[in-house]
Amino acid sequence: MKAKRLLVSLMAVFLLVPSFAFAADASVKTPASDLRATLDQLLSEHYSLAVLALIKEYDDAPDADAVYDALDENAVAFTPAVASIYGDEGAEQFEDIFRNHNTYTNDFVQAAKNDDEELREEAEAEVDEFVSTFSEFLATATEGNLPEEAAAEALRAHEDLVIGTFDAYVAGDHEEAYKTFREGFKQVFGISKALSNAIVTQFPEKFDNTTVDTDAANLRSMLNTIAAEHFVLATLELQAVYEESDTLDAVQWAEEANTQEFKEAIASLYGTEGANAFEDIWVSEHIDAQSDLAVAVREDDEEAREEAVESLEMFADDFGSFLAMATAGNLPEDAATEAIWAHEEDVIATFDAYVDGNYDETYNSFNEGFGFMFGIGETLGGAIVTQMNEEQEEETEAPVGPPANPVLEVVLNIGASQFTADGETNSLDVAPFIWDGHTYVSIRSLAMTTGEIVLWDNDMRSVVVQSDDKQIRINVDTGQVWVNREKLDMTSNVTIVEGRTQIPVAEVARLLGWDVSFNADAQTVTLDRQ
Repeated sequence: MKAKRLLVSLMAVFLLVPSFAFAADASVKTPASDLRATLDQLLSEHYSLAVLALIKEYDDAPDADAVYDALDENAVAFTPAVASIYGDEGAEQFEDIFRNHNTYTNDFVQAAKNDDEELREEAEAEVDEFVSTFSEFLATATEGNLPEEAAAEALRAHEDLVIGTFDAYVAGDHEEAYKTFREGFKQVFGISKALSNAIVTQFPEKFDNTTVDTDAANLRSMLNTIAAEHFVLATLELQAVYEESDTLDAVQWAEEANTQEFKEAIASLYGTEGANAFEDIWVSEHIDAQSDLAVAVREDDEEAREEAVESLEMFADDFGSFLAMATAGNLPEDAATEAIWAHEEDVIATFDAYVDGNYDETYNSFNEGFGFMFGIGETLGGAIVTQMNEEQEEETEAPVGPPANPVLEVVLNIGASQFTADGETNSLDVAPFIWDGHTYVSIRSLAMTTGEIVLWDNDMRSVVVQSDDKQIRINVDTGQVWVNREKLDMTSNVTIVEGRTQIPVAEVARLLGWDVSFNADAQTVTLDRQ
């Protein structure tokens, strides 16, 4: 039966043979990869806050002091990690060097504000001294496993990218500022990989002889990089939309670039079909909805805010379903949905605190939300590795794509469960019937036959139909319809018969883009694909 096309479509999207391959005993969670992930988090948060501290102070922003305090707290957060490896004395030396270098922020800002070349040179000299002192410390601490020259080169590049982002911002070239920011954000993940590798090489037994440079560890770090950068950019975009900042175009450009990198990561695992499905959900229900939220708050439009939050809730449900299907259930849908919604709550809480002028809470929430993103790599990466290992063991051949010949014509018989699709006989679970002057049909059976994906969202009492270019969500209680986040009104009621959602054939045709015709004498309804 052509209803089997639903299964083929799902398999084509989510079970394509991946380009990633992992060792049979691969795991994203090892002592070495945990160390790498810890340094990933601390260093990338440091970089983000260092850039923000410069920009906020230059703008005399009301949250400038809170950002600097968050930067200082981040420096202190390194201490327990360093102490666990090098003891309290080593941790104290680390903190003294690393924490003090954050104080250069004010010198760069004042030099830029006052066009003071001499002060700028003094600030740059302080950075040079930090690079020299800290690279020597790291080389000594790791007993040469991180050579001083390599450490100095990485630190110099990091400082240049922080300052380069700030300089582009001061010059008014906001797109260049965000390009440089994104480059610097990724660069610190290279630093954490090199440093964690040096430490693990120095103390192999402390890390159970595991290594930081495995396919699974690299997947975890890649997912963490993309997810954490998304959180930073989402936070900045909400602020920019709310403030109607002239940086908005640049930050939205950066978000689009981040989305494309996420899409490429999905494509590398599940092919272009899966990547396209990801992008449809990610952008329409997520990125756009976050902007809508900021606009609603700015305009004090409570109804619009509620609609934006509702869209984000839909995103959590739909993306949770996507990830569960993509990982063949190795990431359970409930767990995925819960984690995604927790992320959205972090974004909203950070934004709400900012709007309220509670800046200490803003950056406390930022710290929590940023840190939460580093569970993504471990959880999602773990599910992917498990899935790929299972598929390699089973040597499963996946379907190559959806059916080549889509259904072009469907003929329904009112009062009869049998119907034809391109001349082939099929059966509906509930026969079409006439009620209140409208001919009703089971949306599930019909959509499955024509190749759409149909899901039931019990929490929101909604039928979800996913076709190639649109997602349709129908609430069976309210009759409310959303098509790609645009709210539409049904012209007639929706009902449930024998546990199946029934909607008028004319509405089905309108929503799916089919032509419909009725033959009263033959008691048939014909649907033709446009």
